[in-house]
Amino acid sequence: MTRASEEVEQGSERRQTPYINGPATLQKNFHFAPGSVAVAGAELESEPFEAAEPPSSPAPVREDAETFLWNEVQKGNTAEDYDAYLAQFPKGRYAALAKRRIKNFREATAAETRAKLKKEADEARSTLSAAEAGDVDAMEKMTRYYDEGIGVAKDPAKAAKWRSKIEAVAAQKQLQAANGGSVEAMLQIAARYDAGLGVEKDPALAQTWRNKAEAVKSARLTEENSRATEERARRKESQIKSVVMFKDTKGWFEAGAKDGASGVISAIVLSPLFVPFSFLADLSALPGQSTDLNKINSEAALRPSTWGKPDSMIARATEGRATRNTLTVAAAR
Repeated sequence: MTRASEEVEQGSERRQTPYINGPATLQKNFHFAPGSVAVAGAELESEPFEAAEPPSSPAPVREDAETFLWNEVQKGNTAEDYDAYLAQFPKGRYAALAKRRIKNFREATAAETRAKLKKEADEARSTLSAAEAGDVDAMEKMTRYYDEGIGVAKDPAKAAKWRSKIEAVAAQKQLQAANGGSVEAMLQIAARYDAGLGVEKDPALAQTWRNKAEAVKSARLTEENSRATEERARRKESQIKSVVMFKDTKGWFEAGAKDGASGVISAIVLSPLFVPFSFLADLSALPGQSTDLNKINSEAALRPSTWGKPDSMIARATEGRATRNTLTVAAAR
């Protein structure tokens, strides 16, 4: 009976396990001991009995397909894995357990989803308050939230509304900068009036701002040219004074040369235009300075109308040179 039960289990790959009815001793391997057996009170000589050979070790049981799949499913341990098991063995030995685990996974996922949605809704409410208070960054977030349905119901119309508000705020800032004199802002606000972006579309007002930008640029260019002209005039006047001083210094040396070295020193020291001797080292540059003076005089000759002005460079240079020549001669005498 025991061997028959094992054969049934092996043949059915353990899908069937026979029930053995009877004393527990009959469910084990056994044999009758040799000897006499009493029958109806008489002693009968029994036949010699050969003990049965002990059974061989049972063959190893091969793991069935369902158990193999179940073991693999438990390694993955996901709802999808358990669904795959149930698809093959909907009424298998582990079906109930698989269904319980799938239920637990889905409940946990639902709880995470609810927590995430609540967090997004709270953040959306906070962001909306900041956006309504004028926060541009918050406005940009609300645009994305309504476009993608994050924390709020998806609503393209509301997203477009917040984009318009963002452009209106940007337009106001550019308008302030334009009124403050920014040429770049003037051109930007002109483009907005052309397109109606952040402001009401108004081509005439757009052209007005472009004209203002051109006027400001022209005025600034004129101012820069005026400063450049004044700087050139200042440099020329400085050159004239420098050349005149060098020429007078040369005259001191020439006048003193007639009286010898002592005369040269006396002419320099006694002159009210005395300069340090280190400055006299620049006398080597006198020819070049004279050339510069000639150039300046030539340029002045092209503008004779300026000669008569008492504050012109030519008048001041001439007056200064005459004064210094008179002092030099007096000093030499």
